[in-house]
Amino acid sequence: MEIDELRQKRLNELRTRQNQTAKTEADEAAAAERINAMLHQVLTDDAYARLSNIKMAHAERHQAIVQSLLYATQNARVKQKITDEQLKQMLVKLMPQKREIKIKRIQKRDRDG
Repeated sequence: MEIDELRQKRLNELRTRQNQTAKTEADEAAAAERINAMLHQVLTDDAYARLSNIKMAHAERHQAIVQSLLYATQNARVKQKITDEQLKQMLVKLMPQKREIKIKRIQKRDRDG
């Protein structure tokens, strides 16, 4: 009798965990859909296409740009659609500055000659 009770308890735990996972996935999908809808509203078609390409190539840069756009939209800083050129300018500002590296070669002198 105890084995059946343990099995039933374990089965209930697994079902609960599965339901929680499904709910979490549904919430994440809904949030992603809201973000995409907002991006379509504030970006021109060219800018949205560029952002999609960035998502495939540089996920972390895409995330930074989306966060920036969400912040600007929520604070009513976006008054018109953002063009491709404006998006490029935002990307340049968000990209880390590259440091110039110089390598000096130091030649050893022959002590024997």
